[in-house]
Order: sequence, then structure tokens, then C-alpha cells
Amino acid sequence: MTKLILKSTSGEVLKEIPLDIRRTLLKQLEDAWAEIPYACMTGMCSACMCEVETWLTQVDKSFRGEPAFPVDDRELMTCIAWAREGSEDITLKLMF
Repeated sequence: MTKLILKSTSGEVLKEIPLDIRRTLLKQLEDAWAEIPYACMTGMCSACMCEVETWLTQVDKSFRGEPAFPVDDRELMTCIAWAREGSEDITLKLMF
């Protein structure tokens, strides 16, 4: 089973959950009770930003083809990022 792995800013594994390509990474983590910062409803965009440690090429960093929030190559906004079909385990590291 393919997993979504979330690490703390210090690199400690916080949560491992089954990866679902039909939902955003943030929604999957939120539904699994992972402690990840986000503030989408308050207008504080970028709170959910993570660094992709593994399988960067397996992540779609845009929202339905629209350009995403400008981030570095290894960063993504979990609220609009999706795993691509056929993905391997994806490891994210919190930035905040």
C-alpha cells in the first residue's frame, strides 16, 4: 500500500497514512488527525507549505491546471497538491 508520510521540522515521523490520489494532501492529513498547520479560511496562505523529501515527480503542485502559489522546486502547498496516479510513498516535511 502506498503511503503519505508526514515529518516534523526536525525530521521525526508524525503520521503515516494510506495515499489517496483523489484528495489533496492536506485533506488526507486533516482527515487522519495529523497535526499540520493550515489557515485557508483565514486568508493566511502558505501555512500548510511542506518540503517534499521523496518522490517530488509524483506530486502535482497545481490546482486543476492553474499555477500554484509560487514556491521553490522542493516545496508545495498541501491544500492544492495531489499525488499522481501510480505514485510511490510520498514523504513531506513540515516547514513551520
